[in-house]
Amino acid sequence: MSEPTPLRMLKTASPLSEEELDRAEAKVGHEFPAAYRAFLLEHNGGRPSRQVFRFTDEIDEKDNSDMVEFFLYLQPTGHENFFEYNQIFQSRIPLDLLVIARTPGNDLVCLATKGSHKGKVFVWVRKHENEDDPWSPAFELAERFDAFLASLIDLQTYLKEAREKRK
Repeated sequence: MSEPTPLRMLKTASPLSEEELDRAEAKVGHEFPAAYRAFLLEHNGGRPSRQVFRFTDEIDEKDNSDMVEFFLYLQPTGHENFFEYNQIFQSRIPLDLLVIARTPGNDLVCLATKGSHKGKVFVWVRKHENEDDPWSPAFELAERFDAFLASLIDLQTYLKEAREKRK
């Protein structure tokens, strides 16, 4: 297996300052892990060049994959807006999670910033949404945000691996 291509971010917003990050944390009531802060200081959202991630869907009991369509921008208004997504989903996702990205099917990539899962990255699969248990559609992707970024696979590599697996 070859080394993954370096992760590049496309369509990013202007990087944030430390002061803007502090204000964003105060606004949402969550402290961002260091790796996510570093990402926002450099990129502030955007489309990753390596998009595919794998996870085990424990409800459907199968291995699955999806793609990061977009990491959300931390900006006051506009599309792919971090604040807007978190406001919309705050009563539907666990209180420990923040929405940081979305998939093409509008599932959510979330970052735990509180509680026993602090620092971990999850995919929140909307088809499994359960009002009685907001954690039920959340499947762990990585222990840390930087590990999640490192785990992303470019689409061509993913498709090549899938073809080879079928042989």
